[in-house]
Order: sequence, then structure tokens, then C-alpha cells
Amino acid sequence: EYLYSLSINPAPGQELTREQYVDYAARIEKKLGLEGQPRAMVFHIKEGRAHCHVVWSRIDWQAGKAIHLAFDHEKLMMVSRE
Repeated sequence: EYLYSLSINPAPGQELTREQYVDYAARIEKKLGLEGQPRAMVFHIKEGRAHCHVVWSRIDWQAGKAIHLAFDHEKLMMVSRE
């Protein structure tokens, strides 16, 4: 899997600014060891609910292999709790 994707879905009734979405994605990126990797962010509203999708490339072009992601769910939970 050469891509890592994440959907940022605030709780019903909670809204985030674009800056908050970007900050959250940056904190996740750092925690997962994906800093400096190409990423795409898509913001949209579906059924009246704003949310964001983030996709990172896991390929380390210098090493020629995918960046290992261990315990990603636990790391996502840590950032969410922060």
C-alpha cells in the first residue's frame, strides 16, 4: 500500500476551521512519521456535514520503499485525545 488515507470527521454539531483541519493533519503526519511526504487534502460537505479527506504518499523516494506505519490507529487516537 503506497498511500495512506484518513478521513477527518468532526462530531455532529462540531465544526472545524480550515486551519484546524490543516493543524490536525500536520500533527497526524508528524506522529506517523510522514513529515515531508506529499499529501493531498480535500474538503467537502456531504449531507450537510463538512469533513476532510487526507492522503499521503508512503513512498520514500530516496530509499525506494514504503515508510513503515506501525500502530497507526493508536497514534491517531493519541493525537485526537490531545
